[in-house]
Amino acid sequence: MSRPFGEVRKHKLALPAYWKGEHMNNEGMTRSALRMVAVPVAALVMLSAASANAGETRVVASATGGYQATYSGRTRSIEFAATRDANHNVRGQVQFNNLDTGAILHYEVTCLHIDGNVATMTGPIKMDSTAGLPYFWLRVVDNGQGRLATDFVSPFVTIDEDVGCFEDVYSPGIPIDNGNIQVR
Repeated sequence: MSRPFGEVRKHKLALPAYWKGEHMNNEGMTRSALRMVAVPVAALVMLSAASANAGETRVVASATGGYQATYSGRTRSIEFAATRDANHNVRGQVQFNNLDTGAILHYEVTCLHIDGNVATMTGPIKMDSTAGLPYFWLRVVDNGQGRLATDFVSPFVTIDEDVGCFEDVYSPGIPIDNGNIQVR
């Protein structure tokens, strides 16, 4: 027997016998049973919020993305994820793929600076298939979601010393070809 699309069958669900007791009936939980569940859950939520504030390890800034961009006539693919917590601890990674040569560079993000929708990242190399320079610098701009919101990037710069993420090395004037950037 078929039912028209959108027709809803109503079922009454009965609780198993072993769930029934002084706090339960065939209709479900009573208020006292709900309090027995809600109070411990609320306490856990408050405890986890207090421990997050005590350790100040909550994430206060992040930059994530994956994109392809063409500059100097060559297409590059870059993926990154970086966070900074309330104690200014930075964690993250960046992978650079040169689609023309097959070169792969993998860096650790040790500095993340966010100003509005602009994120700047720097850090040391972790894996290199080309014996490149030991540090990177990258700036990205998150212009929102959708086809009309084009994100922009600077060139992916490899350098011989860590200049930090507060330096102005290049302007992020290159529109990405594909992908998305999120700065929060």
